[in-house]
Amino acid sequence: MPHYTYTSAANFNKGEVANIMQKTSIKNTENTSFSQKYYLHKYFVILFAIFLLYPGSVYAEDAQNDALNWQISVLPPAETAAEKEALRWTQLMDNSIGIYYFDKNRIFATKDPFGNTDKNILQVDIKTFFVNEKLLDYFNMTLYAAQLGKDEKTAYCVQTLLFNMHGKLYRELKTDVYTDKGRLLAETATKSAWKPIPEHSFAELMWQTLQQVPLGQLKREDENS
Repeated sequence: MPHYTYTSAANFNKGEVANIMQKTSIKNTENTSFSQKYYLHKYFVILFAIFLLYPGSVYAEDAQNDALNWQISVLPPAETAAEKEALRWTQLMDNSIGIYYFDKNRIFATKDPFGNTDKNILQVDIKTFFVNEKLLDYFNMTLYAAQLGKDEKTAYCVQTLLFNMHGKLYRELKTDVYTDKGRLLAETATKSAWKPIPEHSFAELMWQTLQQVPLGQLKREDENS
């Protein structure tokens, strides 16, 4: 695994989180009103954008690791659904916010406006297990308190991102939030605007990793493997 230098990206408290929330569409899986769904969406999008892709949160000093072995392979047999799910994900990095994984088998080229394959705009799925206690407390005690079951806690999110490789830009396509029981807690499907990739961030490390993918292996999601 690469070596990382950390900074204090997660030194925040509930009051600071609340202030951020006041300055900002998630669709909850429970019975909530339209306005509640809208504001819950705003809350999560702002949190994710600020803390999970925060510039300076982590810097990869050595991006060459086993995650960059792009030989085509078949997943080994697994006995349970949980084992099969775990095998999908390759760890990219970790910091004071969470542990980040990407699905090496779900990196796709996209379509340009004329329907042609575009290997400059790449799509990838990211899974983040939250480890920051203050952030988890906010999720469990405030943001998702009404949606969590008695023995449930907020655990991770799965996000679909697009990367403009030449322009060094990224955008979010979708974010799903799950409990520690694997239950879908909340989801969004609102595309964000294209944003510059911050230096020394998770997004930059993912962009660097995608540069190692052989162009000949890239296919669109709608193409047969």
